Amino acid sequence: MGLDAYVSCRCWQDDLATPCPVGPVGHDEDGHLALLQTGAYDAAADHAFHAWRAGDACPHPHMELVSEGVANWTGVRLFQQALRAAGANRFPTLTAALPDRNDGGLPADRAADALAELDAFAAPCRGVRTPLKPFRSVAV
Repeated sequence: MGLDAYVSCRCWQDDLATPCPVGPVGHDEDGHLALLQTGAYDAAADHAFHAWRAGDACPHPHMELVSEGVANWTGVRLFQQALRAAGANRFPTLTAALPDRNDGGLPADRAADALAELDAFAAPCRGVRTPLKPFRSVAV
């Protein structure tokens, strides 16, 4: 399973999105735009909300300004281990933001801190070239 990072567009907040065919729509407890169902779960309304968000709401697919595949869980765990080995106290924003399950997020006001920490983490590797060893095939 892959993990993706995305930045939501502001079309809904800025009143630029088309009206949702179902409602009410608002931000859930995690800050995600969601169908706020108050009674019993309505699968048809949920489907209509997700279909609207995926294609009809605004020019951005799924109302995402940008979306990138980041890693799989193994990659996340390896990165977390590398941060700890390098000193987790040096990278508090990244250490706190990396998810332990299928959720998580980073508020926009913390993005500059995360980028600075990523830059500091990568700095020792910049300009260092590791020669590749030639591949040798072995006859079996």
